[in-house]
Amino acid sequence: MILVYIENKVFLTRILSYLDEINLPYTTDLKANYDILVIAEYSSRVKTLVQESEQKRIIFLTELEETKLVKHITKSTKSSKNYLLHFIQLCNQCTRIVVTMPSILKWMKKKCKREILLKPRELPIINISKSNKDIFDKYHISKRSKKMIIVDYNYEHLDYVSAIAYAYPKYQIILIGYEKEYMMSHKTKELYHTLPKNIIKQKYIDLNLYSDFCKISWLVIYFYTSELDSSYLDLTLLLKRQLLLENHFYYQDYFINSKNAYIFQTVDELLLRLKKIIEERVANLTDNGYDLIAQNTHKRILEKWIQMLTI
Repeated sequence: MILVYIENKVFLTRILSYLDEINLPYTTDLKANYDILVIAEYSSRVKTLVQESEQKRIIFLTELEETKLVKHITKSTKSSKNYLLHFIQLCNQCTRIVVTMPSILKWMKKKCKREILLKPRELPIINISKSNKDIFDKYHISKRSKKMIIVDYNYEHLDYVSAIAYAYPKYQIILIGYEKEYMMSHKTKELYHTLPKNIIKQKYIDLNLYSDFCKISWLVIYFYTSELDSSYLDLTLLLKRQLLLENHFYYQDYFINSKNAYIFQTVDELLLRLKKIIEERVANLTDNGYDLIAQNTHKRILEKWIQMLTI
């Protein structure tokens, strides 16, 4: 019997649905008898439950913690070191750790002496109800200009966005993101109010909206954000859009520069890579990007869950 203790209701119900489909017996009753404990959060209650279950097999699904984990891995503050120390201590009390990205798998293997598995992400559902004409009409977007998407969710790279817009004034740029003006620095606020007219500011985003914008755009420039889950990148790959990606720890060992995406670090590097893509001086990597996720069907996901939750 599997005891599933997950406080996040959305994630809990997703895991229970998988368990229903693969017919593995489970309970969410803390008083029930169980052989395997499944957890997904790092909290005081979870730590206590793990200690009480030291004779049981424990599986830690880290997906909910990974945003916080990546944040602390890429910092060297005292609080980050303290979080990572206690996180690894919890992991070392578990039997198996299940992570979602190769970068985290590689880091965990250096820190944790437990079995670590990589979980594939199930493909997002694409909104297929609208034609491109419907999309142009709905968002009042011109059909004439070629379009690209820039995801800068918290307006942390408006200097990059502005540089691209000025370099390519005939392109329409759909800028996805927003930040409250009182939270902006003086420089960012100045950039925000002087962005070129070929930029369309899209403040709200969800997967249906993003699907629409991807359908009418040929290229996506994506700056890492912890606030949008990986489904947005998966959708970009699924729709076979050219992808320029910020160099970030999270993407390491998954996106390989010039193999399945083009990766940049500085604004000059971004402009150079973009210029080469536009002039068709480099390979189109969209098929390679698609191959990263093409096998992540619902059937394969269920097969993986059987492997991950069976000890």
